[in-house]
Amino acid sequence: MSPTRCRRTAICGAPPCAPRWAPIICARSASPVSKAFFGGSFAQELEDAGEGALAAQSIDEIAALLGNDFRRKLKPLSESRWSHDPFARGSYSHALPGHAGDRAILAAPVDGRLFFAGEATSPNFFSTAHGARDSGERAAGEVLSSGTSRY
Repeated sequence: MSPTRCRRTAICGAPPCAPRWAPIICARSASPVSKAFFGGSFAQELEDAGEGALAAQSIDEIAALLGNDFRRKLKPLSESRWSHDPFARGSYSHALPGHAGDRAILAAPVDGRLFFAGEATSPNFFSTAHGARDSGERAAGEVLSSGTSRY
């Protein structure tokens, strides 16, 4: 696999290569953190290449944008290969255009006895781990408020 398969400045949403870079600053750290998402068949190839391939490609892309001297400042922290996860199978939740409000329907309790949580039920942080966590706290609060809990 060649890093030249992707245009270095590409931020695209179509195969074969869909890199998206989202630089963020971690609130609990003094160090800046860069997060990368790869999509399409290129992401699948990186996942299939095994551990370290996603991090190596990310570092190659950053070095191509900021210069090779920047490479020594980068340290991979983690990578995930969701398409190899038997439950996620590479998926994120998404709403069809005009249907983002349907997340509230998905999150609504049924008969005050069945409660739902997960990133897909988060109105603002869908497709994220913190959206899943926040929705779990919301659902737990709904359970406690419902008076149906039996301990």
